[in-house]
Amino acid sequence: MKTTLQYQSQLDWALAHGLFLHPSIERREVNGIYGMYATADIPKETLLASFPCDQLIDSTKGPFGDSEDARALNWLHAAACELGNKNTTFNGVIAGFESLAELKRYSYYFFNEDDLATLNDMHPVLCMWVREAKQQADHIIDIVEKAEPSCSNEDIVCTYLNMRSRAFHPFGVVPVLDQFNHSDLLGQSDKFSDGKLCVHAKVDYQAGAQLFISYGAKDLYDHAIHYNYFDQCGPHFINFGKKAIHSAEGAIGQKVLAHIKRFFPVNELDIAGQKAFNLNAPLILLIEDSPSVDLVKALTEISRVRINKPAQETEVKAFAIDYFRTLLDDQIKLNQVDQVDESTVPDKLLRFYHLLKKEKAMLMANRQKLPS
Repeated sequence: MKTTLQYQSQLDWALAHGLFLHPSIERREVNGIYGMYATADIPKETLLASFPCDQLIDSTKGPFGDSEDARALNWLHAAACELGNKNTTFNGVIAGFESLAELKRYSYYFFNEDDLATLNDMHPVLCMWVREAKQQADHIIDIVEKAEPSCSNEDIVCTYLNMRSRAFHPFGVVPVLDQFNHSDLLGQSDKFSDGKLCVHAKVDYQAGAQLFISYGAKDLYDHAIHYNYFDQCGPHFINFGKKAIHSAEGAIGQKVLAHIKRFFPVNELDIAGQKAFNLNAPLILLIEDSPSVDLVKALTEISRVRINKPAQETEVKAFAIDYFRTLLDDQIKLNQVDQVDESTVPDKLLRFYHLLKKEKAMLMANRQKLPS
């Protein structure tokens, strides 16, 4: 975590470059987690903070072009060079970075095989997601390293990990605004207005309350992997579209696949020689104890074809409920966190232990709400 001195350096630079920060906001550490807190009542829709985007690192220019996909690479390239140069124009942006030494203590990127084995014991899919995140990171870091041989691998790694945990895409890291923690219920997404990135209060905050922004509806695995913490008390989402696997075997399976493609993008899979698919849409989610609207639609449309006969909507709904129950049971079975003693879990993996406890509770809550 950034020290008070680091934060003050970031704050001073940002104020000199156009930051507005509401006077009733201060940064505090509570239970080991830094966040932004209200020192007085702050009404809903109040502007909490804003920063002019023309004072940030320009991600539209760089060796990778100006497409949307290239902007993250351009920003990573420029910020890694800034980090290597130390005293630079954007040292206030860099001042907010967690150091490589800090990241080595808890970032997924530095997990060893013993760490991964512990994750696999708790949940093999979570372990797979961590491995995939590391592979993706190595791929992107390699691209930037080849484009800028003068930039050290350590600087690129440090910048990439900070970008993933702190960036306001496509603007990259926005100093001080990156200090607000995430809550989808209590925080608004940032807004672009009059050349500034702005954060407003989503709710009425009382003095002493933590202030939040929303990073968007993110799967709890993704949140813990890339943001390096997990808030057990906050609201969470399960990306059920990605995690639930549907068979595409045989004529019926292929009909289901063709039909669902009319509504949602899919990933076609080959699992041990068996054709399957999952859904690649952002809002096919479990939300605490209920499915999202898009998840209900996906289950309904899959069931409409899989029932394989003319059916009334009541029959389709009943089939979808049974199918949902089966998928939930599959996910519950994969989650083996209850078989692991918390005292044996290393500190750097505890956030994953707690997220799996939360995931299992969410899966069970959704299953219990289904009609028998």
